[in-house]
Amino acid sequence: QNINNFVYVGVNSKWQGSVTSNKWVRQAINIGIDRSVITASSFLGQGVPTVTPFREQNYRLDLTNIAGVKGDTEKAVAILERNGYNKVNDKGFRTNGSNTLSVSILVCSQNQYKLHVAEALKKSLVELGFNAYIVDKKTEEEFKKALSEGHYGLYIGETVMTDNCDMSSFFTENGATSYGVDSEFFAEYSAYRSGELSATEFAESLVTNVPIISLFYRKAVISVNPNVIGIDETGNVYTGVCNWKVSDNI
Repeated sequence: QNINNFVYVGVNSKWQGSVTSNKWVRQAINIGIDRSVITASSFLGQGVPTVTPFREQNYRLDLTNIAGVKGDTEKAVAILERNGYNKVNDKGFRTNGSNTLSVSILVCSQNQYKLHVAEALKKSLVELGFNAYIVDKKTEEEFKKALSEGHYGLYIGETVMTDNCDMSSFFTENGATSYGVDSEFFAEYSAYRSGELSATEFAESLVTNVPIISLFYRKAVISVNPNVIGIDETGNVYTGVCNWKVSDNI
C-alpha cells in the first residue's frame, strides 16, 4: 500500500566547507545515483523511486531528458570531469590534482532503515568517485543538533507529504525540513505556488538546482497472522476489526 512518507537526501547548499555548496556537484549526484537500487536496499525494498517530490501518478512530468530513477553514470562523470575532477587516485576517488571529491552523509541510526538508506547512498556515490563517509548520530537529538550546526554535506531525511504535495516545509524560511536549502530557492517555490511556474517548470528547477535529492515514497507493509481470518489486506488493516476471528484449524 502506497503511503505519503517521502524519503529524501537533504543537501547542504550553504556551507562552503562541503562540495555540495557547488551546484555542479549537486547535479552530478542527483543525475548519477541509481534510485531503484537505493530503494531496493532500504525499508525492506518497499518503496517507489522518484526524481522529484511529485508523485508520478498525480503529476505527469516528462523529465526523462534530464534525470531518471536508474541514474546516468556517464552523464554524472562528464559533469565532474568538466569541472576539473578528471583524475582518479589509487583509492578510486576523483581528484583535480590537489583536492579529492569528499562528502559526508549525516544520519540518525536510531532508525536502522535510514542507516540502510545512507549505506546504499554511500555505495552509489563511491561508484561515481566520491570519498563518501557516514556520520552516524545515535539519537534524534544528536542528529538535529548536527543539522542545526550545519557542518555536513548530505543527510538522510523522511517527511510525510500532504496529498497535494505541499513542499512548504522545505522551501520556506524556518521550515521543518529546510536545513541546508539556500534561501534563493524559496522564491522559486513562491513562484510555483502563485502559478507563475508550472509543475513541470518547478520540477525542472528542482533537478537543475538540486536543493534536495528525492529518493522514494515508502509503501506500508502489513504483516498478517495466518491464524487470524477476516483481515482486510487492501486498505486500512483495522477495517472490519469486529469481524476478525481465530481460525478453527489451530
